Amino acid sequence: MVGELPDNLAPERAAALVHRLARAVAMRGDADESHQLLHEAHRLARRDLSITLALGESCFARKLWREAAIHLGSLAEHPDAAAHASAVASGLVKAAQAEIRALKPANAEKHYLAAVKLDPRCGKAWHALAELAMEKGDVARATECLEREALASSDPRDRLRLYDALGDFAEGVLEDVPRAERYWSEAPPNVEVLEKLLRVQRKRGAGNERGETCERFAELAPELQDALLTETEAKDGAFFALVRGHTLQGMFGDPYYGGNADFIGWDLIGYPGRLMIARAKQ
Repeated sequence: MVGELPDNLAPERAAALVHRLARAVAMRGDADESHQLLHEAHRLARRDLSITLALGESCFARKLWREAAIHLGSLAEHPDAAAHASAVASGLVKAAQAEIRALKPANAEKHYLAAVKLDPRCGKAWHALAELAMEKGDVARATECLEREALASSDPRDRLRLYDALGDFAEGVLEDVPRAERYWSEAPPNVEVLEKLLRVQRKRGAGNERGETCERFAELAPELQDALLTETEAKDGAFFALVRGHTLQGMFGDPYYGGNADFIGWDLIGYPGRLMIARAKQ
C-alpha cells in the first residue's frame, strides 16, 4: 500500500489515507485486511489518536489482548485525549478489560481511573470501579462509584435501575433508610420505586414528602396510577382516605375556598346549586 503512494506525501497525510481505506475495507467486511491497514497507518503516524484508537479496538475485537491493552492504554496520556474524552474513555475501559483477559487484572484499575478522570460520565468505568471496591470490601467506595454511575446515566431506564438498586442496597445492606429514600427520590417515576418511597415516608410520618411523592405519581401512565393507588389503599387506608378527601374537596368544593376553578368540578357532575346564583351575579 505504501509503495503505491507518492514519495513526497507527508507521513501524516499518508496515514490518514490508509486509515480511510481501512475503514472502507472494514465496511466491505474484510476485517483481516482492515486490521493490517490500521497497523500500516499506525506505523506512519504513531501519535495519531484516531488511528491508535482504531487499531486498539481492532486488536480488542480480534482478542489480541496484550496489543489492545498497549494501544488503548496509551491514549490516557495523549495530548488530544481531552478533545475526544468520551471515545478515549471508552477505549480505556476496553484497555482494562483487555488487561484482565490477558491475566493481568492488577493493571485494570489504573485504566478505569484514567477513564473517569478524563470523562466523569463514563458509566462503565464507574461500575467496574464499584465492583473492584466490593472485592476489596470497601463498601463506602463501592457505593460512591455506583452513585457516580447513576449520576452519569442519561437513559431513564438505566437511571431507574441504578437508583432503585442503590436504594435497596442502602436500606438492606447499609441499613441507612434516609439514604435509601434519597436514592429512590432520584429515580424516574415508577410504581415499585414510588411504593418504596411511600413506605419509608409513612414510617417516619413525612407528610410533606409524601405529598411530593404523590405529585410524582401524577406523572405516571393512568394504568400505573391505578395499580399504585390500589396498593396504597390496601397498605395505608388512613393516608389514602386523607388524599382522596382532599382531592374531592379541591375538585368539587365551593370555589370560594380556592378549588374547583371556573366551576369545572360542578360542570363535570352537572351540579346547578350555587353555580346558578354565582353565574347570575356575574
